[in-house]
Amino acid sequence: MKYVITLGMLVCVLSSSLSAEEQSRTQTKNAQTKSTPHPNIVVFLADDQGWGDVSHNGNTNLETPHIDSLVRDGVRFNRFYVGAVCAPTRAAFLTGRYHARTGTTGVSKGEERFNSDEYTIAQVFKAAGYATGAFGKWHNGTQYPNHPNAKGFEEYYGFTSGHWGHYFSPMLDHNGTFVKGNGYITDDLTDKAMAFIKQQVQN
Repeated sequence: MKYVITLGMLVCVLSSSLSAEEQSRTQTKNAQTKSTPHPNIVVFLADDQGWGDVSHNGNTNLETPHIDSLVRDGVRFNRFYVGAVCAPTRAAFLTGRYHARTGTTGVSKGEERFNSDEYTIAQVFKAAGYATGAFGKWHNGTQYPNHPNAKGFEEYYGFTSGHWGHYFSPMLDHNGTFVKGNGYITDDLTDKAMAFIKQQVQN
């Protein structure tokens, strides 16, 4: 089975990021066992979602049980610095660096692209043997060398620009080729992400 990392720009940030101390403990534990499988990692990155927009952070005016279960059973970034707008936040997450250092300072006029020499989390995971996929909004450049396929994602399905207002069967980017979406975009993106994960499990 090929390991999976999927970047779905849908809900909230959840990932598996190990500190140096945790990596040391993990390496010691791995040495004690014959083989420890790599974890499958699914990341949900919400676009401009407020900290208080989910019930696990104390909001009593709404219920987000599915998001809460991901937080409870997964890994949560509670010290990740987000920008005031989407592209800088995404660039910081993808590179692990403060967004201004990546060259991403805004959301339009080319300010959404990060420097071409930036190395992404997808490239790191791909080098470690993971299958990598991204589904949904990219908004860190529409063409090479900033396209998701050039930044470590073997599979990409979504829209690479920002300011999106088309929700039913829009034209979407599938690995650099424009294709017509299939129905409501949230369902379409979810279906494609789930199909990718299931395909990797079968491999």
